[in-house]
Amino acid sequence: MEHPINKLQRIGLKLFLKPNHNLNPTSLITVFHHWIQIKAVPELLIDVADYTHLSNGPKVLLIGHEGNYALDDRNGKLGLSYYKKQPSDETLANRILSIGQTLFKASYLIETDETLGGNFKFNWDELEFFSNDRLLAPSNQSTIDTLRPVLKQFLADLHEGQSYEMKCHPNLKDRLTIQILAANNFFKYLAKNNL
Repeated sequence: MEHPINKLQRIGLKLFLKPNHNLNPTSLITVFHHWIQIKAVPELLIDVADYTHLSNGPKVLLIGHEGNYALDDRNGKLGLSYYKKQPSDETLANRILSIGQTLFKASYLIETDETLGGNFKFNWDELEFFSNDRLLAPSNQSTIDTLRPVLKQFLADLHEGQSYEMKCHPNLKDRLTIQILAANNFFKYLAKNNL
């Protein structure tokens, strides 16, 4: 019998930015509007929302039909997240893989965008998995133990043989998050060479 966690759809990944005091989140607004105009990513992009006046949440949101991209500082760490909105019949590991490929491509496009002046540099060694479904994936040790093999499959699909470390701090008051740590700018390597 299939485990209920495999029905999990409301998930996303986040890649963190390196600290930079010259980084201006509003500069992404123009970049995201340009993405809509030139169809920079292979999905329907709809609009951009400015939430830079808020703290501990999204700063700039690029709304798409399939999913949303967000520059956010949730828990005090600024980064780019991609959250899939449309359900998929794929396995959970394949859904996560699709989200990862989308996030890595978007992050690489931002980091190499000349109009941003090199201010958006990502920490390509750390990735965060998150779930916005507290019913199917409550933030507890049981869920983490169930998700661990799925995340290992996702990571093996990215690159067999790469070593990883997973860190998680269950907190029933917050959404489930799991940090995935690699080495040697591994996720940037994927963004440049495989996506």
